[in-house]
Amino acid sequence: MKEKLKTLAALVTPDGDRPGVGRVLVAGASALVIAVAGGVAVVAFGLLLAALLTIYLIATRVLGIELAIDPRAFYERFAAATRG
Repeated sequence: MKEKLKTLAALVTPDGDRPGVGRVLVAGASALVIAVAGGVAVVAFGLLLAALLTIYLIATRVLGIELAIDPRAFYERFAAATRG
């Protein structure tokens, strides 16, 4: 049993200029976790947009609420803020 542990320890510890396999495994696992977290974030953002679209469609098509948004109001407010 001790021989197996020594072999495993020799595998994961750095040897001279070569990095240990343990570091490579940790780096690979970290990259995989970051990629999976990014995928989860993209899916969550898509679901958020779908929920907002659903709320908009229910409000406008089902309930018949008219949303009159005038983009000039936003532009004028932005222009007034940038002028000082």
